[in-house]
Amino acid sequence: MAAMSLTQSLRLSHRGWRYRLGSNRGEVQFVRSRIGPGDAVIDLGAHKGAFVYWMRSRVGSSGRVIAFEPQPPLASALRSIIAHRRWANVELNELAVSDTPGKLMFGVPGSDPTSPGARLVPSEESDHRDYNATFEVDVVTLDEFLADRPKPIRFIKCDVEGVELSVFKGAKSLLEKDHPDLMFECEARHLDDGRVEDVLAFLQSLGYTGRFFQHGKLRPVEEFSVEEHQAMGPDGTVNHPDYCNNFAFTHER
Repeated sequence: MAAMSLTQSLRLSHRGWRYRLGSNRGEVQFVRSRIGPGDAVIDLGAHKGAFVYWMRSRVGSSGRVIAFEPQPPLASALRSIIAHRRWANVELNELAVSDTPGKLMFGVPGSDPTSPGARLVPSEESDHRDYNATFEVDVVTLDEFLADRPKPIRFIKCDVEGVELSVFKGAKSLLEKDHPDLMFECEARHLDDGRVEDVLAFLQSLGYTGRFFQHGKLRPVEEFSVEEHQAMGPDGTVNHPDYCNNFAFTHER
């Protein structure tokens, strides 16, 4: 068990630096620039912990990273890493987040049991035909879960594969009171009941100003176009450098 924890811990360090120097350099830079010692921050969809790695180092021993990861294998691995590294400033919750508390089905596509595309299953997908595995998860809202938070939330990173609007609606009171900075993934191909523009408009209605990441740089969200920035590549996939799916929203506190 100790050897496994060490291996997982080393892999996390490698993953964190790969994000910072390569595939997500702009996003990691944004996170590190917007949080500091003592801050309370949230990672929704922590997955394998690449952003937890940077967030916990920035908030320091007086801060708090509140992470959510509903996939059991990923939550178990992160729990081992947290224990191995003695990260007392990281709290891991094996829960999903939406706009209504309760229980929902969670779907994992493909053969990878830790797929980054795993998500809450829309109610109309009653036969779950698009998922290799499904299981029931406990669901909370941020407003209820953090109702008794001892300090304001300063940052939320959100990667929830299509339920962004539900997450933010379930955190409306928190967003209106604490005005945390937000960094989130949002893609038209993952949205079942709305559009990317609906998510952006909801946050703008709360006083947020938005930008999106392109080639590691931030551009005003007013210049974003689903047709232009989330078009499929020549090979019919989104795996090309011009695809934009990450957004940064900030609020004047």
